[in-house]
Amino acid sequence: MDFFSLVLYLLLTTTLLTLLSLLTRSRVGPKLPPGPAPLPVVGNLLKLGDKPHKSLAELAKIHGPIMSLKLGRKTAVVISSPALAKEVLQNQDLAFSSRTIPNAAHAHDHDKYSVVWLPVADRWRSLRKIMNSHIFSGSRLDANQNLRQKKVQELIDYAGKCCQDRIAVDIGGGVFTTSLNLLSNTIFSVDIANPNQDSAKQFRDLVWQMMVEAGKPNLVDYFPALAKIDPQGVRSRMTDYFEKMFELFGRLIDERLELRRLGESCGETDVIDILLNISEENNEEIDRTQIEHLCLKLASVTRKFPISNSIWFGTMELLILSLYILFTITLVLALLSLLRSSKPSPKLPPGPVPLPVIGSFLKLGDKPHKSLAELAKIYGPIMSLKLGQKITVVISSPALAKEVLQKQDLAFSSRTIPNAAHAHDHDKYSVVWLPVADRWRSLRKIMNSHIFSGSRLDANQNLRQKKVQELIDYAKKCCQDGIAVDIGGIIFTTSLNLLSNTIFSVDIANPNQDSAKQLRDLVWQMMVEAGKPNLVDYFPALAKIDPQGVRSRMTDYFEKMFELFSRLIDERLELRRLGESCGEKDVIDILLNISEENNEEIDRTQIEHLCLVCIFFPCSLH
Repeated sequence: MDFFSLVLYLLLTTTLLTLLSLLTRSRVGPKLPPGPAPLPVVGNLLKLGDKPHKSLAELAKIHGPIMSLKLGRKTAVVISSPALAKEVLQNQDLAFSSRTIPNAAHAHDHDKYSVVWLPVADRWRSLRKIMNSHIFSGSRLDANQNLRQKKVQELIDYAGKCCQDRIAVDIGGGVFTTSLNLLSNTIFSVDIANPNQDSAKQFRDLVWQMMVEAGKPNLVDYFPALAKIDPQGVRSRMTDYFEKMFELFGRLIDERLELRRLGESCGETDVIDILLNISEENNEEIDRTQIEHLCLKLASVTRKFPISNSIWFGTMELLILSLYILFTITLVLALLSLLRSSKPSPKLPPGPVPLPVIGSFLKLGDKPHKSLAELAKIYGPIMSLKLGQKITVVISSPALAKEVLQKQDLAFSSRTIPNAAHAHDHDKYSVVWLPVADRWRSLRKIMNSHIFSGSRLDANQNLRQKKVQELIDYAKKCCQDGIAVDIGGIIFTTSLNLLSNTIFSVDIANPNQDSAKQLRDLVWQMMVEAGKPNLVDYFPALAKIDPQGVRSRMTDYFEKMFELFSRLIDERLELRRLGESCGEKDVIDILLNISEENNEEIDRTQIEHLCLVCIFFPCSLH
């Protein structure tokens, strides 16, 4: 639950900062071209859709050839006419030359060394001159003509071999490999996509990882306030990749320097040789750090090929929509918290001061029993905790436990119902969740008298012994076969089969029976779902939204369980109609007998819900 609490707290903080920013910002903004009205926080990001070029064309029809868009916290001006494009890119090129630097490019200060991100100044001009004169000059490109022809031929040969072998041609992979090897030979005189060379393979994989990371939308680029948090971890991962790249470059440069020291040559002069020559002549023009960053930029040129804009913007749309929903939820919760705080609160035991919205969740930590013991030392054996929007009273002494559970048991008998238990109105039929009243007493009487009575348990003694023996036999077989004993799995299977035989006279963990296997899997899925923390249980205002989908999934599971129960009950009713018997009376027989005698005491719907309780809750204890 810590994770969800932390997320909510961060969102609350972001929301408050955003509101403060909006309140303190000057009302008179810069004069901008027309554009669509932005939504709070996310601006016009949702207007872009999964085909931004088409969306922008449609928006241009409404707002004209020059328009402004609010992308998160960033303002963008979009031009869509040849005349304006010429004005911006040719006549006013210096004014528009510096581009916005993505947050990931700040990793390892890459923005301070890269010719791509540097502003137009002396450093940029120097690097651009080196690239134009020594790397991408006409003579250099002519010298690499044979290399380009060779790599293109390798690509053609690859496609031809795929056709001969009748396998699909991986166009994207082939182009990527060819481009990468062409660049790597130009820079290092080595095929970095050659799996037979460790350093080359490492380089190839790193470039690919950088491509994947660079292709992901990054919220920080549109919401700079999140930069220190780095919520998606893009900059963190890019920092790791850059570090590995620079380690690899450092090793390759050291190897080249050693070859030069020994007077050896790797063939024709490549980019590394050229850059090292320039550095030796004038270290101020380009030093080793700048060489490494320049190599990084040259090596990452290939990243433009496989990135899909539709995937990029589709993912961004999903992220922004999620952020917008969470922002709205957080704002609603904050307002509700403020409204409730204005009302007089009941007199409660002492406890830690709750944080806004999330209360004392963060106090629980990952070991709540230990955290509660420590808190009890401070606030005493009875204390109150605010968990989200719920107030919980915690007792931690034998005397108080006896008072609550024994002397005041009726006052404390009704428990808080988790939201998932409302699925299929289970809370209205389940003996676990019903309040202490006539319906609850009737169901409890049936369970005590007919299901969990002493005589019933005695009658099932042989069954229990049989299932325990099966458990022991399984453990022995695992030992004989030299394989690990799945203690948790076999205890779950044994418990499930014991319960299912008591209720339905069938092993539901027997994979040879379809209905049995289905029931086993459903019980397991329900256990997994019930074990997940659900925000709705602590923030009831979210119930209709069901943000984690817990209740929705539990509704599906319950529906499948009830369909299965209904089929089993119909089969049993058919056997009873035909006068056949499945052996000793099981729970279904007992419940059907009671229902036939007095349908008001328990009807079919209640039988199905009672079967669910008998199967699910004992298993969940394991």
